[in-house]
Amino acid sequence: MKALHLFITLAIVLGNSIFLDAQDWTNRSDCETYLKALEHAETLNPIEGIWAMSYDVLLYNQRDKLISSEAYEFVAELFVVKEDDGQYGIYDLEGNPAYLDLGFESASLPGQYLFNVKYPDTKTKAGAEAVFGEDGRLLFDYRKPAEQLELEMGRSYREGMYAIFDHKWLKLFPERAFKPSEIALSAEDIVEEEENILQTNNAFLLSERYGIAVSSESSENANIRIVDELGNESPASTLVYQNETGLLLFELEAAAIHKELGPDLFPMKKRVSALGEDLVLFFMNRGDGAKIPNNYQMSSASLSSQLGRKGELDRFMVESKSNASFGSFLFDDQLHFAGIETTTNADEDLLEFFHSPKVMELLARVAADQQEDIDLTSEERTKKEAIADFLKKRVFLLQVVE
Repeated sequence: MKALHLFITLAIVLGNSIFLDAQDWTNRSDCETYLKALEHAETLNPIEGIWAMSYDVLLYNQRDKLISSEAYEFVAELFVVKEDDGQYGIYDLEGNPAYLDLGFESASLPGQYLFNVKYPDTKTKAGAEAVFGEDGRLLFDYRKPAEQLELEMGRSYREGMYAIFDHKWLKLFPERAFKPSEIALSAEDIVEEEENILQTNNAFLLSERYGIAVSSESSENANIRIVDELGNESPASTLVYQNETGLLLFELEAAAIHKELGPDLFPMKKRVSALGEDLVLFFMNRGDGAKIPNNYQMSSASLSSQLGRKGELDRFMVESKSNASFGSFLFDDQLHFAGIETTTNADEDLLEFFHSPKVMELLARVAADQQEDIDLTSEERTKKEAIADFLKKRVFLLQVVE
């Protein structure tokens, strides 16, 4: 219990710390004076100000069962201020040390921010999309890296455990809270808004250059791009679009190639799996309008039919107890890419997938027999976290824009 108590203290929640070596923002009066002067000189950014930090810690076991829930109300007063590099630093007004590698940066739309925290001891990091709720609170949640959680919990940790930190910050100064509907758009923001993102879908990069997604409306002649978890955009062009399934094959522009993934295509399953075969469903559980990938989830699945709903040869049915979204990805136990979901999940227990060998025929870039297995040890293949970390490097959002 002692280890668990230490794990949920403030210092552990936000990471290791160092003492300030720049301007001292631990005096509240000085911070208020600075904010008043800043607001008088220019428009104050909604995230800048003094906040009361509250958060819930939700601890789950390896079977996704909630085993503890602790609420921490107003545990610290924090000062958020824009710094020279354009990011927003976070400082503790209680006189405690400033936090290392912790802060916000602006996202693609006004009123949205990317929260980032790094854990030097385990060389891991976590991130989340922070938004304003209608009550003016700043809301975001993230999952602490497994390596960091194990380090903090010590002997209390069991493999497969994970912790979600659900933050709800209250604005103390300036007292008037911002709401999403009240955040003013700059001229630059208006230009971006006029770009009009038609839809956002999951995408999977098969190689450093080629990827696959499904689209709910024709994207044959549309402008498309992929977006990573930090909001970085990579322009792409459509190679093939199949109206009956929504299947979309795309190619990245030369300047946007992701060389860290390697030039070869991700291994694909050469034929439809056998009935009853155990499969892995990998998807993102994201809110409507999310602009970056987050909340990666995995779920077990099994093949229930080698034909689609209407008997199609290039589709098959999978049974899974999950909330998988349109465009989720399926893998076999060797981590071969087995299919991509092409339905809107009308029957929440029975999902329809497009069969990957057909994808190979359409792409026609590399012969199926030239693909090699993923280089993971048998031990790594059994670890949920290791598989998720491996796969999520290839998962992006695909945006269709006017």
